[in-house]
Amino acid sequence: MQPGQAVSAREAYTGMTAAAAYAAGASAELGRIAPGCLADLTVFATNPLELAPEAQPGNAVLSTIVGGAVQLHTNTAKGCS
Repeated sequence: MQPGQAVSAREAYTGMTAAAAYAAGASAELGRIAPGCLADLTVFATNPLELAPEAQPGNAVLSTIVGGAVQLHTNTAKGCS
């Protein structure tokens, strides 16, 4: 890969969320967090947009929300229950 071919973290996350929902023809209910939308999401310890690419794998997952159900990941986040 050449430097000019790289994408920013924001572009990568947009590609995995809003752009993917748009491509699937489901942008009315997927790809964003808003009232009436189906939002499966992940809560990270550190904002991934502020991390260097090499630090992304070490960013602890605090919780996930799937189908409206909150799942805590207590084994990766100190103090969470």
